Amino acid sequence: MHDTLVKLKDGRTFCGPIWTFRPQEGYMEIVDAEGLVRVHLDNIESAVTKDERVGPGITGDVDELERARKHGWEG
Repeated sequence: MHDTLVKLKDGRTFCGPIWTFRPQEGYMEIVDAEGLVRVHLDNIESAVTKDERVGPGITGDVDELERARKHGWEG
């Protein structure tokens, strides 16, 4: 698991692995230094997972909001 850096529209940031990813329900949960944090996708300014596997033998950065849209989030 790789860490995801999440920046909220209100300026708060969280960094840690994604624990739960529920784009159709409009949220994801991240485990950061404070513990488990539920973040609503509508409140996210940016969410990027660095060096994630994106294909066979290929790694790259993943825009989690783009991934959420591909999985049914309509935000």
